[in-house]
Amino acid sequence: MRRILAVFNEFNRRNGPNPLFRSRLSILGQPPSQPDQIELEVIIKNGVLILCELKSSFSKPDMYTFDRKVSFYETKHQREASQKLVISPMIDRLAAPVAKKLGIECYSDSIEVEVL
Repeated sequence: MRRILAVFNEFNRRNGPNPLFRSRLSILGQPPSQPDQIELEVIIKNGVLILCELKSSFSKPDMYTFDRKVSFYETKHQREASQKLVISPMIDRLAAPVAKKLGIECYSDSIEVEVL
């Protein structure tokens, strides 16, 4: 990991600021220099806060991205989500254990979600 950052730092030093460098930093877990939008479904019913993401497929990195979105929302609005839901017909076999570890409920169809 350090070797990768050293290569990007050297490239950046020689060639000036580079959009590729910024995107690599965001992938490596450091905040990007440019603000960006996030998309997140927020459901509030009877005071219960549910954060949800609907996608055609979910991979292992998508689960971690969703968890970061939830953390950002909770920090920004100073309110903890009661439930974190992912609704997708295709959830990668490697993503399911990650979702369980992060406390994310997975559903293949919106009809399966229990009514509050």
